[in-house]
Amino acid sequence: MYILGIETTTPIMSIALSEDEKLLEEVSENCENSQVVKIIPKIDHILKKNKLSLSQIDLVGVDIGPGMFTGTRIGLTVVKTFSQVNSIDIVGITSSHALAYQAMKLIYQLKNENIQNEELCILPLINAKREEVYCSFFTCRNSTLNKICEDELIKIDELEQKVFKLIGMYKKIVLCGNILIDHLFISSEFEKEEKVMILKDVIVPKASAINFLAFKKYSKEVIDDYIKLNPIYVRKFKPFEK
Repeated sequence: MYILGIETTTPIMSIALSEDEKLLEEVSENCENSQVVKIIPKIDHILKKNKLSLSQIDLVGVDIGPGMFTGTRIGLTVVKTFSQVNSIDIVGITSSHALAYQAMKLIYQLKNENIQNEELCILPLINAKREEVYCSFFTCRNSTLNKICEDELIKIDELEQKVFKLIGMYKKIVLCGNILIDHLFISSEFEKEEKVMILKDVIVPKASAINFLAFKKYSKEVIDDYIKLNPIYVRKFKPFEK
């Protein structure tokens, strides 16, 4: 089956094409606020390059957030349109799940048996602006990810306390996500901690990870309803006060 993956929750938009678990191609571009202009030409490009049409796509995976409000909505709107017009099945994947999978994949590529045989705690940390961070955490052992808590919004100055609490519970804590680049002091704060691994190569969720996770969910007969699938914002919107 052919799978199209769409990731628009960060300025680095990416589109991926897979056949089952095999990645055929992935393209990415720093779009800032131009996803709405570039997303369709990117999808068209990757399909034509692989001599496919949209009608041949069996499944679309899409990042549903948390991340940039506008970017997340753009990706989801495109996917919902594909599902409605072309009757393509869709599966939504969270940004934190994609980052945790990318972190796990990188860790296992390192072939460090001491790390691989331990139960790791992976913290995807996504910059939410306003000195806040979207945070979740997963446990990982033997290439299996388990989500322990839902995505939450916390103040950056609360992050240190959260990490040190987890250090007392797990042998190794893995940090990933764009907060490590956008706020460099966070990396410097933990880089001397023996139990903390900082993955600066895992910064933004990728469409290839969305594809893989969507395929896994689809294999378990999990499909999302395009009408009911909504972005995960985490941050609560408050009405304007008079």
